[in-house]
Amino acid sequence: MVEEKLKMVNFKLLYALLIATILISVFTCFISYIIGVKVGNIIPSSVAFISDTGDKKPNSSIFTFGLSLSCMLTFIIIVIRYYQVKLFIEKDKSCNWINQFSLICGLTLVFGKLTVAAFQISNIKAIHYFGAAMYFGGTTLFCATQSYFTYRKFKNKYQLIFLVQITSTAVMIISLIIFGIFMTPSLSKYNRKGGNVAQSFEWLLVSCQFTFLLTFLYDFRSFEIELKFREIKVVDKIVIESEELIASTPDTKRT
Repeated sequence: MVEEKLKMVNFKLLYALLIATILISVFTCFISYIIGVKVGNIIPSSVAFISDTGDKKPNSSIFTFGLSLSCMLTFIIIVIRYYQVKLFIEKDKSCNWINQFSLICGLTLVFGKLTVAAFQISNIKAIHYFGAAMYFGGTTLFCATQSYFTYRKFKNKYQLIFLVQITSTAVMIISLIIFGIFMTPSLSKYNRKGGNVAQSFEWLLVSCQFTFLLTFLYDFRSFEIELKFREIKVVDKIVIESEELIASTPDTKRT
């Protein structure tokens, strides 16, 4: 017989991942901003872009480390959410492709966020902007698709959650549009040395994303993951397969 040693590991308190990734991101930007102001990298008289908090050393090191750690947790959350939604919609095959698209959007936002953290705007501006576009675009689409699932399956049961999700998504879309418009060269004068328009809507967009993630707390609170680890003796398996092959071979010897 093939000897199998099964070990099951249960992961509860999944909602702690949501709280952790939000707190890590918030404290990372806050600490990076404080250090940047103290060393003179950030001018406190105007609202800073998120990228400004991690543009120069020493605050850039904290920015990169903190957001990278947040990306790992966000990646886990998105994968868990994918399988959670898949469980909810297992009888509704029309939603499967939307769930897969939502997963792609989630992975896109994680990769974009990691790119923003790794490539500072003053060093490689093009890659940094590309990462920011992936992060903001992926975030907005991910939240929009998740709002759709709530509307499709749980609108009557989770009315408050759906209201928060759809409101956050709508504000994110508006913020993304306004942010993109005021990042154009002709309107950039209203940012750093003007009315801080783009910066304000950038922070608003990220705040809405965190608010949206908090709506997962209810589902994650009553959800757990079970992993099974199995050890198989390869030698014994090969012997058994050989014996089965011999047993299934017809006897060609004449009696």
